[in-house]
Amino acid sequence: MEKERKKLYIALTIFLGLLIIGLTSGLILYFLNNISEFVVIFAISYPFMLITYFSLRYVYLHFENSSKGKISFLIGYILRFVSIIGALLFSLLYLYLTSGLNAPQIYYIFIAPILFTIGYIIGILFK
Repeated sequence: MEKERKKLYIALTIFLGLLIIGLTSGLILYFLNNISEFVVIFAISYPFMLITYFSLRYVYLHFENSSKGKISFLIGYILRFVSIIGALLFSLLYLYLTSGLNAPQIYYIFIAPILFTIGYIIGILFK
């Protein structure tokens, strides 16, 4: 039990560091170049990355060959899929509503897949 708590603390420390780095980078972009899209899309994608991590922890916590294990695997898989699609759609919706679908701002849509990859890797490492 102590080992699981230690893994959770390490993962949450990494996520907190990632939050600080992302918000600092976004605020630097905002104050230097008046680009607010990075901060907003990062803020949209960050909670979904946490959902991805915790769904992986949930799946590995209940991973077994019984029906409960199969159901937990299905729930975790659906949560990851919905979180990825949700973050991308909310990011595109934000860019559409702020008329940011032109060349420089559309590249910020890659923030969500990068964050999901980080969340997935941390979830696999600290399962």
